[in-house]
Amino acid sequence: MTKIQIHISGLLLLLIIGLGIQAASAQTPDPSQRGPFATVAEEYDLGNQAFTPTGFPAAVEIRAVVWHPTDLTQGPYPIVIYLHGRHSTCFTGNSSFLEWPCAAGHQPILSFRGYDYSADQLASHGYFVVSISANGINAMIAPSAVINFGLSRVEMAKTMESSTVFSCRDSRNCRNVKMAFSPMMPTIMIRPV
Repeated sequence: MTKIQIHISGLLLLLIIGLGIQAASAQTPDPSQRGPFATVAEEYDLGNQAFTPTGFPAAVEIRAVVWHPTDLTQGPYPIVIYLHGRHSTCFTGNSSFLEWPCAAGHQPILSFRGYDYSADQLASHGYFVVSISANGINAMIAPSAVINFGLSRVEMAKTMESSTVFSCRDSRNCRNVKMAFSPMMPTIMIRPV
């Protein structure tokens, strides 16, 4: 091959690669736009003292909201887990408190519902999104126990992923959804009832 042929071959290769990249980016959906799936949110609440993380001083809640496509026949769907940060857990009027369960007259702060806007958006693109409440862990952790705090939150997320069976409430599309934890690739497995 001559030097000119090598240059022309290289330019053609770059042109083909450039066209391929342009075509691929044209096919990538815009995540800020709603996806093709209709969505539904299902909330579950197993109680304010339903789970005791290993080495933790008291039981905490198991409560979450699950956003997902309404048509479960298109799955399996990847899963996204939201776990909110540490802050006040209960309120009354303009006052907030770091306590769990909430004292009489106080209401829980529903921090896990603070991600509904993005969870719905992700679900419309074909994701299961589970936003977990961690108010009990937030309220009981001492500032000096940050490592145990993080480990307790991870354990709670893993426990919820591996043991929760979620049933949809719409009888037309009702299926059981078993959340299975995998450290490498969390997934949702869908089984007909």
